[in-house]
Amino acid sequence: MIVRTDKEALFWLIDELLVRWRSSPKAFPFNHPDAIIPQTIIPEYLRKNKEQLAAWYIAVCNQMKGRVTSMEAFRGNLRIYDKYPWFFNPREVIKYYSPKDLVDVYAEFLPIDKENNARGLLWNYRLLDVHYDGNALNLVKRITSYDEAERRLRNKRTVRERVAAGSAGEGMFGFQHKMVSMLVYFYDWERWFKKRFPYPSPADIHNFRIGLSSGSLIVENATDETIKDYEGISAPWRAAVMEYIIERKEDPVDVADVLWLFSNVMCGNSPMTHTAANENPNSSGMFEEDELPRHNGIKQFLHANYRRDIEQTCLNCFLLDRCDYAIPARPYYTKGMIVLRKRPKVEGHIDLSMIREPTYAALLEAHPPLPLEHSK
Repeated sequence: MIVRTDKEALFWLIDELLVRWRSSPKAFPFNHPDAIIPQTIIPEYLRKNKEQLAAWYIAVCNQMKGRVTSMEAFRGNLRIYDKYPWFFNPREVIKYYSPKDLVDVYAEFLPIDKENNARGLLWNYRLLDVHYDGNALNLVKRITSYDEAERRLRNKRTVRERVAAGSAGEGMFGFQHKMVSMLVYFYDWERWFKKRFPYPSPADIHNFRIGLSSGSLIVENATDETIKDYEGISAPWRAAVMEYIIERKEDPVDVADVLWLFSNVMCGNSPMTHTAANENPNSSGMFEEDELPRHNGIKQFLHANYRRDIEQTCLNCFLLDRCDYAIPARPYYTKGMIVLRKRPKVEGHIDLSMIREPTYAALLEAHPPLPLEHSK
């Protein structure tokens, strides 16, 4: 597999996204009801307790290493906080609670991979206890660059790496490059760093989808049109985004927000990226039954069942003339794979002059927001 980036395409992409994001009012699709930054649903009663919030973010990152979406992790951990606030007090957890207690809490609210996540959270709380007086906010005082964040937070898998990292450099359980960027992004979003610094956006399915769709990220010779080498695609993307942030002197929070939100709202709501729950499993057994991609034929997407959603996403996307892929998220979250599914070119069968940008009312009708659920 050959992976490369196109600097010109990437710079054009992020420039365009930031213009839409910063316009007043925000331009489509950032005016979409689904265009929600997860941190904005955190209730004020938690935000007022910065020490617990800092530990809460570590617990959220503990869930976001693959199989749980951002909103699922946020909502689940908010429910835990409402019922078991001790869960986000590292030293109290270490002193009074067993690994089974943590597993039981996860079983109630976030059951996916509960044993491993409980083990990881306990590891990370012990790291905070040993190196940071049990206070996750002390991480903010010690990290002044992305290199230092990598040294302190990225989990070192070999003795050589741990020796090279030095004191307090063993890293957090399960944290690799994506989760290092994620935690730094959360803390930076809260404006907790005294001196801000550039860092790459958390490289996830949303980054990869918009990168591939825009021609900013180019993959050739992928076996079976499937990418299984996460770092092989992540490393060049991180480097390219970091180059943009440094050269443009841009805010890394804004860059992370627009890359994530655009793909989440546009690609995530497009029927072309959905998987079919009732298809028969394919002969190779690569996918579970509900992970199978829908058929790639154009005809089905011209049907009235899909027409509204297609018009509100793909047919109103400024990347329409560049985009060759309709990449489903489910194989990424369940198998850690990116399937390079070709996008049916429905625009060749529709009079685009008749397509209008959707109004907020139309978007709201199609995508009513979920209740926030958290108010004391």
